[in-house]
Amino acid sequence: MPGVYIVSITRSVSSLAGTLSRAPLLASAFDEWIEACPDLTLDGMTPARSQLMDRVAKFWIPDEVILYIGAASIKASNRVSTVSERVCAYYSTKIGKSSPHSGGYFLKLLSDLSALWVHYAPCVSPITAETAMLEYFAAHVSESSAAAFHDTTRPMPFGNLEITKRIRKQHGIGNARRKKRKKGKPFGNVGPITSPHSPWQHQSATSLSAKLYRTQRVTAKDREHGQIRIPATTKALFSTEKAKISVMLRGQQVLLRGEHSGKTSWDPRMGPPERSGIVRVPSTQLSALVDDNESLNVSVDDSGTYIIA
Repeated sequence: MPGVYIVSITRSVSSLAGTLSRAPLLASAFDEWIEACPDLTLDGMTPARSQLMDRVAKFWIPDEVILYIGAASIKASNRVSTVSERVCAYYSTKIGKSSPHSGGYFLKLLSDLSALWVHYAPCVSPITAETAMLEYFAAHVSESSAAAFHDTTRPMPFGNLEITKRIRKQHGIGNARRKKRKKGKPFGNVGPITSPHSPWQHQSATSLSAKLYRTQRVTAKDREHGQIRIPATTKALFSTEKAKISVMLRGQQVLLRGEHSGKTSWDPRMGPPERSGIVRVPSTQLSALVDDNESLNVSVDDSGTYIIA
């Protein structure tokens, strides 16, 4: 169902307890960003990492817990984008990439991204509601924070880059994203919405890193055997029958030897007894891309390709 959502520092956004005086920026995320976008500029010049970090830090609001306000709406194709799809598309998009959802990429530069909370509510007109929420937020930023904001005329949540297409955050950063790809169709449930700046009823929230569709941990044995195990909760994304599927593993297409259709094998292993499903990956490719004991995110894009990252 379409709706609106808020990303916050804290489990509850009904108070301003839990604010942080400084943005918890992650230096290595900026290095990754610069590497992914070699043409990135700051005020028209190639920036040093420290300069980029200083500029982003100036958009932090130290007396707010809300970091991002977003919406999931009905797309031009008439396909409904759910809040869980929208959030998880965002979560699976690496810094510097333009898809499946790169909006609010400032959040990717935080050291505590996986510890943030998402609050959501279903909504008939998500875009209208999102704009109203952003405008209300901007109108209620404290005078001291608004004065310290780099763009003093457009105070908005740290992760938001615009309120409308005509009201955009003036951050001076150019060429921040590249390599546009087809939009993803992710997964998972996240928690509901409330805000000190909204009248909506509060419900429980859930961590951004919780309840995503994920793989089992990839063990040394999995790497040796060329397999990624898919637990029962994530099987919902896959067929209940054996099939040939298209898979992108960390940006690389998975292609088994002798398979010319650009696909690999899926075995749901429905049982009885039911066991984890298996996606086949050449062992050399799996070993090169995945370390021992990593658990990976799983989503499906609009073309039906499985994105494992």
